[in-house]
Formats: sequence, structure tokens, C-alpha cells
Amino acid sequence: MLALQKTEPAFGAVLNDVKEPDLPDGYVMVEVSAVGICGSDIHMYEWTSGYEWLIPALPVTMGHEFAGRVVRHGPGASAPAVGQTVVVMPGATCMACEACRERRFDLCKNRKGIGLSADGGFARFVAVPARNCLPVDPSLPAHVAALAEPLVVGDRAVSFGDVEPGQDVVVLGPGIIGLAAAYVAKRQGAGSVTVVGKADPVRLEVARKIGVDRTVDLADGGGETLAERIDAMSVDRVFEATGYGESITQGLGLLKDYGIMVAIGIHAAPAEIDVTPFVRRKLQLRGAHGGGEDSWERVLAMLPDAADDLAHIVTHQMPLSEGVEGFEMNRRREACKVILRPDLDQGASA
Repeated sequence: MLALQKTEPAFGAVLNDVKEPDLPDGYVMVEVSAVGICGSDIHMYEWTSGYEWLIPALPVTMGHEFAGRVVRHGPGASAPAVGQTVVVMPGATCMACEACRERRFDLCKNRKGIGLSADGGFARFVAVPARNCLPVDPSLPAHVAALAEPLVVGDRAVSFGDVEPGQDVVVLGPGIIGLAAAYVAKRQGAGSVTVVGKADPVRLEVARKIGVDRTVDLADGGGETLAERIDAMSVDRVFEATGYGESITQGLGLLKDYGIMVAIGIHAAPAEIDVTPFVRRKLQLRGAHGGGEDSWERVLAMLPDAADDLAHIVTHQMPLSEGVEGFEMNRRREACKVILRPDLDQGASA
């Protein structure tokens, strides 16, 4: 079968013909219907600093945002039922360590990331632990179901940010995680949500389509800085989803006293913080990454009602065989969310 893989610690990814995966004890085979290209996938593709820990796993089939259908059970697995439509939590945990016993699965010391350090969804079939499969309504469009994982990341960030009804929220970065945080914050009652980008018209247009109150494109400001477009010390909550250190500094400057900033972006370099005003103004800087069971529950409950809104995020659906071009479209900022569809390579109906 065709698989899009990271094969070496260097720029790029490769389409390879690989054998269908084996099914270990407790695993099921999922036939992938739709799989999204994520910001983390882009970092992996570009081989950004900080991804060296993946070298021992190479070659690995990428892709961790996916939905599909259970087609076979391995030994010891009986659910979900064959034919069930599922989304897949991408953390394969050991279920034996102290963190797993406490159901804090994202802290598992033996955790493997499906699509990162274990083969993932950029293929027709993927073997995953049965316990990682969460049933969804088969009437939910596959490309919307595949958004569950990034929405979970956004939901956790909003949860960590303690967003309260009526508050003013600014999201720095209109990528999928920033958009997810913006959408969840708005649904949870934020009074005003602003999404900020720079020379990113496609994704800022998507932000408007999913209902944010304001977008700011710093490339259209005649050289104005972020502080000149949004008043300093005027915002209750800031979510940083750019991965650039200067966004941390700028975002903290937007906060009211006692304000909270949540960093979601993956940073290749350290950020500088002027600590004295940070202390005197009683600001908080928090980090959010991944998602827990509570976020998955909230997102899956939200998806059916939100499907029409969220469909705007998916700007392109492409055959898996065109996956490298999908990555390049993301890098050129020509797309918001690219969904790869293995079925389109089989001549099946979309």
C-alpha cells in the first residue's frame, strides 16, 4: 500500500510502497478515510530543530489527525465493532506506569505518538490500539471528523486559559491550532475573539467564516506593530500559536493586569520575557500541549452541531499520492487545512 513517510533526518517526506501492518495483541486495523496535515507534520517535514528525538523511529509513516473505519480485530480486541467509524487518539500508552494508572495518559513515560514515533494515518491502513479508537457517527463527514485531534488541542488550551463568558480573547497565529482555540473560546462564551496573522489571507478568511469577531493581518497595517493594532493591556486572554518568541513578548503586552497567556506553539528558539512587569502586573504564562480525555469528550460532543462551521477549515482534499504537494501548499500558505484521502488513489467515489 502507498504510505507517506519520513525516512531520514532531513527536509522532506517520501511516498513509499509498504506492506499492510501486522496487528499486535489489543490492536485493530483502521481503514483511513481522511487524514489532516498538521503543523507538527510540517515541522517534521521541514525537520525543524527539536524533532531529533524521532530519529530512532525512522522510517515512519506520518499522520496523526485521522478518521476511518475499523476493518479487522487483532488478538484480544473485540471493540469497536468491525465497520464502526472512529477517530483515533494519537498517543499509544503503556497502561502500566503510574501516570497511566492515574489516567494521566499524556504523561506516560513509554508513550508513542501515532504518526510520529509509530506508524500513522498517511496510508490506507493503520494498526492502532483498540482503546485509542473513539466511535463517531458515520454520518459525520470524514474530513470534519479528522479535525477532532487539533480541536482537542485547542480545547485544552482554552481550558488551561480559564476563559470566562464575556472576556476579550486574542489568538496569535491563524494555523489550525490557533483557529481551534479561537472557535472553542467563542463557543464557550468569549465576548470578543480576534485572530492575528501576517500575510496569511487564506487562513484569516477561514477565521472569519468560522465566526471570529475580528481578524488582523499585520502585513496590511502599513508597518504598524501588533501593539498599534490592538491596545496594550486591553485583553483578558491571549493564546500564542505562532511558534515565534516575539509573539510571547508581544502577547504579554496585550494583557490586562491578572491576564493569562497560553502558549500552544512549538518554538525552535527561546523567547525573552521582561520579568519585572510580568511580576508586578500579576500576569500568568501557561503552556498547553495535546489533550486529555475530558477534551476528547467535549470535542466529540461538539462535532455534530459544529460540522457546518468546521467544514470551512478544510480548504483542500487531495489524494494521498499528492501528499507532498499538500505539504508544499501549506508551506506556501495557500491552504488552511489539507486533508489527504487514501480512497481517492483507489478510484473510489469521494
